[in-house]
Amino acid sequence: MFLFPISVLVKQILDDLGWRLPNGFYTMKKADCAFAHLKNVMTSLTSGASYSDSIFSNMVRYGLINRDEALNRLQREGQLPVDPINKAYGTLGLPDGYIEY
Repeated sequence: MFLFPISVLVKQILDDLGWRLPNGFYTMKKADCAFAHLKNVMTSLTSGASYSDSIFSNMVRYGLINRDEALNRLQREGQLPVDPINKAYGTLGLPDGYIEY
């Protein structure tokens, strides 16, 4: 499915490019986009499953990881970062914590 194993790509991003996950973030996926995290809140509230839930579910379905690994990664990476979400609220003229999730 992928040209390179994900671990190779992550190693290149971290080691070769020197990128680091910003404080308060739990996943590399769209870490720098506050509205991506707000979209994740809305997806979770409207469908009962977050974008992260869907991604890890598909990874299990395609045999890229097993169920236990997906559940472990969801606990670690599935948390929504509060500060970027509040930043998106501010951009929209809404108060911090506008939507409880």
